[in-house]
Amino acid sequence: GAVPPGTEIENQVRGTATGLPNIRSNVARTTVVAPSLQITKSGLANVEPGGFIPYTLEYRNVGTAAATNVVIADTIPSNTVYVSGSATAGVEFYDGSSWSSSEPGTVVALRWQIASLVASATNSSVSFSVRAQGVPDGGRVLNWATIDSDETSEQNSNVLFTYVSNVLMTKTGSRT
Repeated sequence: GAVPPGTEIENQVRGTATGLPNIRSNVARTTVVAPSLQITKSGLANVEPGGFIPYTLEYRNVGTAAATNVVIADTIPSNTVYVSGSATAGVEFYDGSSWSSSEPGTVVALRWQIASLVASATNSSVSFSVRAQGVPDGGRVLNWATIDSDETSEQNSNVLFTYVSNVLMTKTGSRT
């Protein structure tokens, strides 16, 4: 299996031969360096039908080496519509047939490409919004994002559930 980044591997040669003293080489230590990408998705837990759901994707490289050609991707969830102009700069749009830096009439997915993400980078983020459209009262919108690079396998974010209801309650004040 894969060895986690930061793991130190030791290697030493030992030899014996009849009539000769045992031999040992010096210990060679190698620290595994590799990127390790993380992505977390946040947004609203509840929204009214037709309401806006802002999403934020926080990502970072917690590994020990830079990740190259990083791609963050997010599919627009079913029963929602992308809010025009809401995506963070640098976004590319997928209309169902091709990717473009120009926003098409229908947006099926979004992606951001990052040439290099340094190791142990602090959190960075991208964001966009959708509008709940066609979700029945009491229904929910499910969404998650992915992050990938040349050196890593694709990682999924958490799955975010947004409940759509005409009845939204907010409690303020003390419990009494």
